[in-house]
Amino acid sequence: MINNLPLGTLYCNRCQHPHLDLGDFARNPHKKHFCGNCGVDSNWSKTPIVSSPLNELAHKLTKNSNFVESDGSLDLRDYPDCQIKVWSSTPAVLWTGDLAQGNGYPCPHLPRKKKILDNTFGKVTGFDGSHLERDKLLAIMLDKCKKPKGDK
Repeated sequence: MINNLPLGTLYCNRCQHPHLDLGDFARNPHKKHFCGNCGVDSNWSKTPIVSSPLNELAHKLTKNSNFVESDGSLDLRDYPDCQIKVWSSTPAVLWTGDLAQGNGYPCPHLPRKKKILDNTFGKVTGFDGSHLERDKLLAIMLDKCKKPKGDK
């Protein structure tokens, strides 16, 4: 659902359990899939895919699969004394709204613990003048989810 990887839902040919790719397997489409339920390793998709049971559910229930890029821009250098939290927006697994999902960088500005602005921006310039890249920021966010607490 992220990064335009080919998704599918594969069921085990022995136990019919839906297959879920995790870790590096969720980042790299492949044909051979090992069943985490019964252990059979002869499940093959016709084409390389990342398998997720949520994909089938999303296709059934999602009303609008389109995305709209946020057209706002933000230069963090304009807020030198602010504590800034920036992350990459992530698509909803199930989107039941009629409107398209927004794509960008949610950025609440928190100077002295008081929120003065909360918006989603399509372009963000960092304190060093570089432009944030959504795909790289999303990869960093996902990598941090895998690390145990206390690891940096």
